[in-house]
Amino acid sequence: MSVPPVSGGSKRALTPIQERGLDLLKRGAVAELGRGQAYLVRSDSAPGEQHLVLCASKDGAPASCSCKGFAFRRDRCAHLCAVQAHLVLVAKLPREVARASTRAPRSELASQAVPAPQMKEAA
Repeated sequence: MSVPPVSGGSKRALTPIQERGLDLLKRGAVAELGRGQAYLVRSDSAPGEQHLVLCASKDGAPASCSCKGFAFRRDRCAHLCAVQAHLVLVAKLPREVARASTRAPRSELASQAVPAPQMKEAA
C-alpha cells in the first residue's frame, strides 16, 4: 500500500504534478474503493471522467493509474499524487483527533453544557 512520498520527505517545493494532485484532493476528487488499495480520482482535464489508482502492493506490484499520462510516462501523475496526499492525511488524522480529544476531560465538557431555552408563558 506504499506510494512514493509526495515531497520526498523533505521541505522542498512541490512539483507541478504534485500541486495538481494536492488540488484534486482539496476539491474532494479522491474516493476510496474497498480497503485502501484502490481509489477513484476525478479527472481535472476531462469533466465526468474518473481514473482508477491502484496502490503498490506488498507483493511488489507498483502503484499505477488508468490515465493516459501515467500510461505514457510510466511515472507519477496528478491522480497518484492526490492519493499520496490522501494517504498522508489519513495517517495523520487519527493522531490529531486523539490529541484533540484528550485536551478536555469529559467532566469539563459536561459542565459546559448549553442550558435549554426558556419557554415564554402565554399571557
